[in-house]
Amino acid sequence: MDSTIHGYAQAAPLYRAAGWAQAFPLPEGRKQPPPKGATGGSQQPITDQQMAAWAASNPDGNTGISMPDGILVIDIDSADGHNRKADGWEGIQQLVPDLGELPATWTSTAHGPEHPYAHRFYQVPTGLKWKGGAVEGVDLLRHAHRYAVVWPSIHPTGEQYRWYTPDGTEADHIPTPGELTALPDSWVAFLRQPDRPDRGRQLTPMPNGTPVTDDSMCPAVRGFLDKILREPAAKGSRHDTMTEAVWALIRFMEEGHRGVQEALSILHPIFVQSITPDRPGGQAEAEREWAAIGRGALNKNTCIQGAIDPCTQPPDDAITPQEIQEIEETATTGPKEVNTNMEPDRWANPPQQPTSEPTQARTMKPAVPSTWGRVNLADWADGNPNPAPSLLTRTDGISLLYRGRVNDLHGEPESGKSLLAQIATADLLAKHGRVAYIDLEDGPGGMIQRLRLLGVTDSIITDPDLFDYRNPTGRPDTQNNIADFTDLLDAAYDLIVFDGINNLMAGCGLDQDKAGDIAWLYQHLLNPCADSGAAVLTVDHVVKAKDAQGRFAAGSIQKLAQISGASYFVTPTKTIGRGIKGEITLRLAKDRNGYLSEHCAPANRNDRLREAARIEVDSTDRIRIRVTIGKPTMLPVAGEEPRKTKPTWVMERISRMLKTEGGWNSVNKIDKWLREDGKGVRHSTVMEALDLLLEGNFVRRQTGAKRANEYRYERLYSEMDDPESDNYQYRITDEELNDFLDQGDDDEPEF
Repeated sequence: MDSTIHGYAQAAPLYRAAGWAQAFPLPEGRKQPPPKGATGGSQQPITDQQMAAWAASNPDGNTGISMPDGILVIDIDSADGHNRKADGWEGIQQLVPDLGELPATWTSTAHGPEHPYAHRFYQVPTGLKWKGGAVEGVDLLRHAHRYAVVWPSIHPTGEQYRWYTPDGTEADHIPTPGELTALPDSWVAFLRQPDRPDRGRQLTPMPNGTPVTDDSMCPAVRGFLDKILREPAAKGSRHDTMTEAVWALIRFMEEGHRGVQEALSILHPIFVQSITPDRPGGQAEAEREWAAIGRGALNKNTCIQGAIDPCTQPPDDAITPQEIQEIEETATTGPKEVNTNMEPDRWANPPQQPTSEPTQARTMKPAVPSTWGRVNLADWADGNPNPAPSLLTRTDGISLLYRGRVNDLHGEPESGKSLLAQIATADLLAKHGRVAYIDLEDGPGGMIQRLRLLGVTDSIITDPDLFDYRNPTGRPDTQNNIADFTDLLDAAYDLIVFDGINNLMAGCGLDQDKAGDIAWLYQHLLNPCADSGAAVLTVDHVVKAKDAQGRFAAGSIQKLAQISGASYFVTPTKTIGRGIKGEITLRLAKDRNGYLSEHCAPANRNDRLREAARIEVDSTDRIRIRVTIGKPTMLPVAGEEPRKTKPTWVMERISRMLKTEGGWNSVNKIDKWLREDGKGVRHSTVMEALDLLLEGNFVRRQTGAKRANEYRYERLYSEMDDPESDNYQYRITDEELNDFLDQGDDDEPEF
């Protein structure tokens, strides 16, 4: 590389010329923060003018690049890098037997080519969604998520970042995206997020309404299309003109006009061809711009083809030129703001239009899509249609929150509800997951303080790609707020927390005692968030009646009925506070999907709740809260005959200790570890656990000094993966699912 190149001002044009359009400055000698709007899901294309302005204001700064679609960076950290406990390269090697070796490719690092801890750049298929990481210690940098610090930047240690070719030699030029090695299919399949079933909305530029049998354009659509073709930049730019045109055409379609899809198919190539020369990313960037216009219009309109074309109706019913003009003028204003002066039950259950006259009933057009149509179960059966919980995991490996579902925590004031939501947030952020926290009861200061105490660094707290904190008031579906709420749905978060459901309902003008208002809250706010793939977690208060506090949050029983994941009653069994060691008990009130009951204690005879977890909150260290999410204290079911069981929890604890310690360790040392960990275990139980681990090839044994046995870690034992464990969690494999789907339909059932 050219040793005379220093700083962003000199490097940025080189990256743009090599095909890395999103090159932006960072503070000199630092990795963050990036400029607003340069990274993440809301990033904007960096123009030549913006790049020149940054170069003038920060010429010596470090250089960062965001990945274009089709590029994936596997970021492998060392055990001591980023205060991690896991070695990323060791984690990668554990995947090799199943996935194959990672192929050599271009890498970027400030620590030289002699070790594997680097950013490994690969080509991957476009349009895929990716996991947050491969294993602990390995992150994934991809389009619209995270960024890489690259040459000629200076690492905080004082070393310079450099590029290395696939054979490990220092590069003499910046690689183009086309020079990168393609990631093998096995790794792509492992690292990508599984496709979710289509829930009725196609995020493509073409509207997904009722199929049009007659593709010929009606006069209104034809006239509007001709106008756009004559004046493609009438609104000041081709982008703005096309945005308004797409919105207007979709409104035409909802009115019933025919030929909108044909009009869009004509505008698509014309728009892409006209703006490609002006876009740094060429045709690919122009295509993405067209797709973004389509997504914006689809997400904020019903996009359902009207039943009757106004152009084919009698003249007195046909759309007038004034109405066409009104459609054009209001096309981009979005949904009209709801009149909040109306009583909540008025708009939660809007009055029906009179249908006494047959002519009116005959000409009414559908305003919203039908919800009574058939559901294509084949789409849902493609993959695991009912996944197990995967967030907020106990020490025995059982998780408590479902992705793609609405989960709930409810309890009395000061019971630890918000703390548990923040514990789930901190745990996910530590794994570089993405969290949106909608805080309706506190403020930014309290949130930052609590996350710091839970061990989250400021660099993660302030990273908008990882942590999206919002402190809203009012309805999210007003004209002022709808764009930000839509952004929440499009950002592909792993967890979305709504802390303060009662305040949310009050801000929306909803009554928590009215079933219709609660149904509106779920259908229009919470369920769309869950449909985005996130685990939605609501924090709520309990009812005043003591005899119903456990199962029900405050308000209508409809709240419990609407929960699609798990609902928990939160009680502090030991006082929580600074300087003391407290305990919170989670009791399961509802499990819609049925995975958790077998991993909980027996149901209480009075309130029917099942203890799901005991959570130790150790605040004796005033600068750090340490949390242990333990399993219930009474897992055995009353009345069952005692049976011989494996000491599976001891086996897992020993396995994890040996992995952390490394090397050969004596039985006395293992006994000492367990005592120091507060887990007093009989020596005979420890020996039984070690023998079982040895039998399963989880450890190796040798004869050490004084002919004493010593043990070394081989692979991790987990209770949830052991069918003989009480905490075993069955997971259907892809092969089993495929075998089930491939079974012939002609076979007669056997009874």
